Amino acid sequence: MSYDSQESSTESGAPIELYHISGSDDFYYTSGPLPIVYRNKTYEPVPIKRTAPTINSKESSATLSLKLPFNNEFAARYLGGVPPEPDEVTIYRLHRSDVTEEVIKFWYGSVSAVKFSDTTATVTLLGIMSKLGVQIPVATYSWMCNHALYDARCGVNKSANTFTFRVNTISDDGVTLTLSDFGQANTKLADTGFFNGGIFSGPGSVGQRTVLSLEEPPSPYVPGSPDYLYTVVLLVPTSSLNIGDQVTVTAGCNHSIQVCHNRFTNANNYGGFPYIPTLNPFSTDTKR
Repeated sequence: MSYDSQESSTESGAPIELYHISGSDDFYYTSGPLPIVYRNKTYEPVPIKRTAPTINSKESSATLSLKLPFNNEFAARYLGGVPPEPDEVTIYRLHRSDVTEEVIKFWYGSVSAVKFSDTTATVTLLGIMSKLGVQIPVATYSWMCNHALYDARCGVNKSANTFTFRVNTISDDGVTLTLSDFGQANTKLADTGFFNGGIFSGPGSVGQRTVLSLEEPPSPYVPGSPDYLYTVVLLVPTSSLNIGDQVTVTAGCNHSIQVCHNRFTNANNYGGFPYIPTLNPFSTDTKR
């Protein structure tokens, strides 16, 4: 029997589903009792349930929810905060009784919320059509640069402003770290706020985090010393980083013409209007 025949049958169908969760990590789950290999990936059985998709008349809010054990590897990542990259979920559907082993792509969307209650994690998913309801950013008449740092319009070289550090200590909440780099970034740290608002990247599942602040040590660097420590504060905590890991930190930008010129020598590509008159001719008595 074909997939369609079994899907509509009340007696012959034996549906199971495959869940591919992709983001900073990939997870492969199945609602079936045994592992299933699909496209060279093994989907492991987990106690997972979902609701039926909810779609409004404009087909812009196709949502559904998943229920998983709270200690599931995927769900547990949200106990420490929002992952650095949005997780997207693809659901496939098949029937164990289908001799043709036909697999249908049933649903695709992204994680919008995770709620924990007792021993259950409820994951709310938004369908791909919901992204069409988001307002597209446009350039504004502002003193701030409209470009995203390191994008094609900005033109600043990301690798030239990225430095490697080693993790020395990690706070209990995973927000504050001390890093050492043997003085490589010392000259850059003379630029106040060089890494503030920048990008913190770690190995494996650590992914990326936004840097709130990175402060240089009060004492001068002694050549060859491993104890030249910087303190970095992250916007989102990290739970899978270990002491001794190598991480990179990339410079940030406050989108002002001063930082663009002084830090990056990039004023020719500045995407803002830094010399907007402070006097509005339409709201001021011009006869004075």
